[in-house]
Amino acid sequence: MSEEFEITLRVCAQDPAPLFRTVAGLRSVGPYGLVPVGASVVHDRYFDTDRGRLMEGRFALRLRQDRDRTWLALKGKERIDARSAIRRLEIEGEWSEDMLDHVLEVAGLTPRRDAIFLPQDPVRTLSGLGLRVIQHRRMERTGMHVVDTRTQTGEIVGEMALDTVRYQAAGTVFIHHEIEIEASSRDYEEMTADLAALLQREFPGALCRWDHNKLITGLALQALAAQHPAGHSSPGGIVVSEQWYERIEDWIRRHRDSLGQAECLR
Repeated sequence: MSEEFEITLRVCAQDPAPLFRTVAGLRSVGPYGLVPVGASVVHDRYFDTDRGRLMEGRFALRLRQDRDRTWLALKGKERIDARSAIRRLEIEGEWSEDMLDHVLEVAGLTPRRDAIFLPQDPVRTLSGLGLRVIQHRRMERTGMHVVDTRTQTGEIVGEMALDTVRYQAAGTVFIHHEIEIEASSRDYEEMTADLAALLQREFPGALCRWDHNKLITGLALQALAAQHPAGHSSPGGIVVSEQWYERIEDWIRRHRDSLGQAECLR
C-alpha cells in the first residue's frame, strides 16, 4: 500500500478550453519545469455494493481503461493534511487475479473464493462479486512531469494532469475541467501547494481550489440534473457553470454523512 498527495484546481473561467491550451503550452512555472508526457482518453468505472459498503467505509473502487491497458485501483481514508494537500491510501495495479484479491482484502469485502475470474472481462468479474457500476465517465487527460529546476539533476518531483471529464446525467453531457497536481512521494508534498499557488497567480481568478473528487462530483451532478433541467445542450455537452458548481457544493454539504466522508476521493 502507498499514499498519494495531491491538490486539484478546477477551471472557473467562462471558457475553459483556451485556458487549458495555454497551460498545456507552459514549460515552466516558477522553479518548476513542466515536461509533456502525452495525452490519452481514459474510461473510468466506479463500483460499489448495492448497500454502498465501500463508500460507507471511505473507499472507492475504480476500474480504468487507458489505451490498451486496464487498471484496478482502491483509494480511501482521505483527509486534508497540515500542508493543505489531499492525502489518501492508494493501491493500484494492472488488472489481475492477485490485484483483485488484494483489493478485496484491504476493502474488507467478501473474498473471491470460487468466483470466476475473467481476464478479458473485468466488469463481468466484478459484477459476479456483487459489485455494480455506480459511475461511468470519459476523461481526456494531458499529462506533464513536474521537475524541480533548483536541483542539479532536475529531479521529477511530481505529475500534473489537465483533465477534461465528461459526465452523462439525465440525458445531458456535463463537462468538468480540472488540473490535478500530485507529488511523486511524501518528500515532495510541498510542491503540490507551491505549484497550485503559482498557477493561481499566473491565471488570476481562473483557477479555484476543488477538494471534491471526480466520483462525488459526478454523483452530485446525477442527482442535481434530475432536479434542474440543463436546458439547451449542444451535441458535445455543456461546460459546468459556476451556478452548477454552487449546486454541487451545496449537495455535497447536505449529503456529507451519507457519503461516508469520502467526498475527496478521486
